[in-house]
Amino acid sequence: MPLATAAAPSASSATPNDAVSAPTLTPVTPEPNDAPDAAAFAPPPMSIDLGRARNPRATKPPHPKPIPDDGPYYAALDKEIAGDLQGAREGYLAIVRATPPSKRLGETYFGLGEIYLVEAAKDPAKLDLAQIAFEKAVATLPKTSALAPFATERQAWTVAAIRSSRARRAGP
Repeated sequence: MPLATAAAPSASSATPNDAVSAPTLTPVTPEPNDAPDAAAFAPPPMSIDLGRARNPRATKPPHPKPIPDDGPYYAALDKEIAGDLQGAREGYLAIVRATPPSKRLGETYFGLGEIYLVEAAKDPAKLDLAQIAFEKAVATLPKTSALAPFATERQAWTVAAIRSSRARRAGP
């Protein structure tokens, strides 16, 4: 959005001093702020198909050395993909609470963060839960994981969304 437009001097009235004088600025009225409310937001799009990164079953044969506790993770992931967010959240939370910790703990935290982002559209307080889940995903995912950069991106995005939401509530 341009802040001002410059009026160029006409060729007929040009003098030697016009070459060094500043252009005349005409103010432009600002457009109304169309920023959405904190409850009406969408996370930025991913650069690749996130489903492939989160569900290796979709793109390659089964892992040569299956992880013994893959079953609960994939059950929760299948519920999330099917749109059953409540069932997926319960499945992910069961994995988080399990002892000993699952080998899929990082992916589980990422899934929880994604669910909390969807729920934040109706309840902005869920943004805090999403940020915590992504923070834990970043801490537990191996750096070589396909999800590691996405977890970092989502963590940064949720922190920015929380700050923006709080700034809007605080006012000018």
